[in-house]
Amino acid sequence: MHWLKNRLVKWSILLLFCFVILISLAWVFIPSIVSTDLVKQRFELVISETIGQKVTFNTEPKITLWPNAKISLGAVTVGKTEISTEESLLIADSVSADMSLFSALFGEPSFSNYKLVRPTVQLEIYPDGTSNWLPTSNILGGLLNSNVSTQTTNLIVSASTEGPFDSNLFDFQNLEIEGGTVLLITDPGNEPEKISSINGRITRSSFTNTLTTNFEAIVRGEKINLNIVDLDTVNLIHGEVVDTNITLKSDLVNFSYNGEIQAGSKVFLKGELALNTPSVRRAIEWSGSEIKPGAALGAVDLQADVSGTLTGAKFEDLIVKIGDNRGIGILDYSLEDDGPPVLSGTLAFNTLDIESFLRAFTPLPKSSDDIANTIDTRFLKQLGLDLRLSAQSAKFGPVEMSNLAAAVKVNREDATFNVGDATAYGGQLIGKISISDKGIDGGGEISISVRAVDFDEFFTTLELEGPLPRGTGDLDLKLTSERPLWATDVANIRGGLSITLNDGSVPGVNLDQIKQLASEKKFFGLNDAANGSLSFDMAELDVDIDGGIASIQQAIIMSGDEQIILNGIIPFAKGSFALQGSVSPIASQSGQTSSESPKPTDNVFLFFIGGSWPNPIVSPSVPAVKFR
Repeated sequence: MHWLKNRLVKWSILLLFCFVILISLAWVFIPSIVSTDLVKQRFELVISETIGQKVTFNTEPKITLWPNAKISLGAVTVGKTEISTEESLLIADSVSADMSLFSALFGEPSFSNYKLVRPTVQLEIYPDGTSNWLPTSNILGGLLNSNVSTQTTNLIVSASTEGPFDSNLFDFQNLEIEGGTVLLITDPGNEPEKISSINGRITRSSFTNTLTTNFEAIVRGEKINLNIVDLDTVNLIHGEVVDTNITLKSDLVNFSYNGEIQAGSKVFLKGELALNTPSVRRAIEWSGSEIKPGAALGAVDLQADVSGTLTGAKFEDLIVKIGDNRGIGILDYSLEDDGPPVLSGTLAFNTLDIESFLRAFTPLPKSSDDIANTIDTRFLKQLGLDLRLSAQSAKFGPVEMSNLAAAVKVNREDATFNVGDATAYGGQLIGKISISDKGIDGGGEISISVRAVDFDEFFTTLELEGPLPRGTGDLDLKLTSERPLWATDVANIRGGLSITLNDGSVPGVNLDQIKQLASEKKFFGLNDAANGSLSFDMAELDVDIDGGIASIQQAIIMSGDEQIILNGIIPFAKGSFALQGSVSPIASQSGQTSSESPKPTDNVFLFFIGGSWPNPIVSPSVPAVKFR
């Protein structure tokens, strides 16, 4: 038995030695047996038919056998066409692929697992949606010319059914790209857009003929990762509906789509869409859109069922979060050739910050000091809106509301925010803000109407100081301008204000103390008589605003059996005011109405009040002067 074991060991060593010799001989002689010219021609043919363009290699093929048979060629050029005669469509340092050794020995080499090293692609998109990568009767040309007519699509289908399209189109199982660059041209007058550092892989399933891609690249300074799963490119190019999953990830924007897609004269989508970004302003700037976003707009998170085309789509079962505003509803998107994109629909919120929401679509100033130099009216022509909003609770700055029903409209000439109904401080509120680049003819208006509102709580919320009348009542305000309200100053604003209050008081005003001080001093500060408050049964204020001056046409306070009448001016720009007033019995004198300044009598107290708010100066016994 010992001799048999030794004999087996010897034979095993001999067989192993022979195998090594055979491998060595194959390593040396097979590359010379295989026709490199035939392999090169076949390689050029397969790639040319796949991309639909003439391919040339400026080096001889290099064939290696370890660890597997592979062919590699350098200085790759995709030839010029009648459409693109100035630049090669593609150049690359090298292209390589796995090669079937047995098929090569029989004169019909086949290839798989392609790798393209440092390719540079010239891609020009024409106004009709086609590109310089023609013809369309191949995988790459078809994908890069998706916006083709029905007639062209039929030609593609006809060409593909004749054989060449399907026979060699999917010879590759995998395509790897290393260090690629795409020079994208959409406007011949501008520099091409450069997409660099492209690395990734395209994999084809031999069972389903679907493609899966995973690429990373740098686009406008942002690193992105694009992943497409199970895309049936053959049926897609034929204009049929196919299912796919598309995901784009980056630090700036994340996007996913899972559903149906159809290419043709218009790309059709029907599926689930999700989009989120930490900064819409940065995302819009990165995308190259001409839309001017609000500088304060931050994070947006959107999920919806989408159906439609790239020029018109419906977003149903929509969940959108704009900043801290989370709403649900339905939106329609449309894009016309001669107009900006338009969003219309209905959104319902639990809570809504109106100011931050409006900043999402209009570049409103951050403060009143910035009004004249931060507004850019170009946004009116860049985005259209027709949105109906509702919210259980809402706020505009410090003002809080509930049960809000509102609308936002933006067209090419003006933007309007309209509050149809809201509950605020125990009463009802309606209002409208209309801004325009055409002045008053295009809107240029702010109007607010409130009914049965608690002005004590309202003034406290606004942190307004000084002896202001507080009670429950109504307010109407209307302001207009000959220029856009955001690009004007107080001197250009005109309008009016009226307030009616019932059963209230004026804090910090003691009328008996004022009368006492008036009998002792020629002038004194109103805060010297601030011990107490002035109760009133009714207060009315009627103000005209024009040229930066508020003219008090009528201000009446009915307090017990006395009435206080004020008139005068308040120059906004100076931060001061000048009023004349009187205190008299409510019973009218003969021939005199209660709203007229009474004549001096023993029962009438006349005074002047003016200076800086909220600490004005009072001077008694000033003859009546009619302010205009």
